[in-house]
Amino acid sequence: MAATFQTVLLMVAALACRDSNPELRMIDQYNGFMRRFNPQLTSHSKILQAHFQRDFGKDFQRRMDTFVTALANDASKRSMSGGYCEDASKLFVTVTTLPATGLEKLSSDRAHLNGAPVISCTADD
Repeated sequence: MAATFQTVLLMVAALACRDSNPELRMIDQYNGFMRRFNPQLTSHSKILQAHFQRDFGKDFQRRMDTFVTALANDASKRSMSGGYCEDASKLFVTVTTLPATGLEKLSSDRAHLNGAPVISCTADD
């Protein structure tokens, strides 16, 4: 779930900073991130859906939407602090230099450091 949080965080950064800091080209950076990590993000999305289906049955979609909305709201609150766009731009640079297999570790490390409201899970959890 940590990768989901990072994806939402980057999406919020792209949207929050596109007008106030257009020189950072956040939308372009976010689109590049999505293209580069599409296979991993698709896999994580399926794992997240399976987790919610297993735990919540027929109500899984509503519960998952609520969870993702909570992640977006948390990321949005973070975007109101000073220096947010510059920090997010640095994160985009970090993500761009990751090996294809590095997203999970970066996401997990950042989630724990930032006190993100997420836990790590695998397809077997």
